[in-house]
Amino acid sequence: MDRQATRTTFRCFMRAAHRDIGFFVIGLCLLYGTSGVVLIYRGTNIFKRETPIKRNIGPGLDASSLEASLRMKDFEVLRTEGDSLCFRYGQREDGRYNRATGEASYTSQEYPRWLNRIIALHKVNSRSFKSRFSAVFGVLLAFLALSSFWMFEAGSKRFRRGLCLSAAGIAGAIILILL
Repeated sequence: MDRQATRTTFRCFMRAAHRDIGFFVIGLCLLYGTSGVVLIYRGTNIFKRETPIKRNIGPGLDASSLEASLRMKDFEVLRTEGDSLCFRYGQREDGRYNRATGEASYTSQEYPRWLNRIIALHKVNSRSFKSRFSAVFGVLLAFLALSSFWMFEAGSKRFRRGLCLSAAGIAGAIILILL
């Protein structure tokens, strides 16, 4: 087999692999894309819903013990009203703790269960069985990026355009990293 036929065969293989893997990862791209957008706006609570919570954490706690028990971000006791401590956490100021009964009540901002499961894919750690799946997905995305160079004949107008777009994408990524 001559050199030109080998290059053509390899290019055909890369095009077919690019196509098939691209179709395979469409669902995963949609899931990761959705969770990525949600996580970008996690500070706005736009996708979250309010859930009232009542917990019995034990009576007679002081402010520091209450903070340790509830484990909330930006926790601060605002005032004491009799046996009740009114507290703030994050942007919310609706928390109450009754020292006599040990009951804490507050409103939590949470994602719907289905959305929380999608977001969990973005936050997977190396000890989870899902980490292998996420790593394979990352490798497949890298393959899709690199195999796109075999979509068109080297030296053609479309190939050169692809190189320019790739350079622009790499430059954009570098700028984002440096900012």
